[in-house]
Amino acid sequence: MAEEENVQRFIDAINNTLARKLLETADFYRRTGHPGAAVYTYREVVQVYPNTKEAHTAEEALRKSPPAALAMAPPRATTAPFDVAASTRPSEPGQRLRSVPAPRIPVEPDVPPGRP
Repeated sequence: MAEEENVQRFIDAINNTLARKLLETADFYRRTGHPGAAVYTYREVVQVYPNTKEAHTAEEALRKSPPAALAMAPPRATTAPFDVAASTRPSEPGQRLRSVPAPRIPVEPDVPPGRP
């Protein structure tokens, strides 16, 4: 069914849009004199969306970034919001997926007491 609807094409388009927006954010930080924030965001583009043209653009920008900004800690490892494969695997090595029961929510009756 997913192949019929060409779902992967839509997921790729969404991820490309998100990568472009993140790259624009990094460029904004660079232009407004926040090189540390720019480097952090460029690294996030490369890490989260590695197979996009925006990742290549971010790598170029990182090569031109000031050394002090490059010394900052990289972003925490993450995946694209629509990475289907990542959402079905554990985030830590050796971790197992487990089912979590839904919380029990007490339900109050809609009818006031004393009324049928």
